[in-house]
Amino acid sequence: MGLQWEAQQKRVRRDPVLGTCMSITNMQVGGQGRQVTTIPLRYLNGFLSGIDVNRVRRTYGCT
Repeated sequence: MGLQWEAQQKRVRRDPVLGTCMSITNMQVGGQGRQVTTIPLRYLNGFLSGIDVNRVRRTYGCT
């Protein structure tokens, strides 16, 4: 999506709703243990609507 995940994690932590329900989970990804930030699926639309599309790096275009 062209997002800086460290910046998005900080944004989630600052948010009064998302910050209370986020968690960091250990997962196996590609055979390696990784820590991933998670939020409940019911909050995903709210998270996505808070992204400023003018600040997202475009990796591909729509035609």
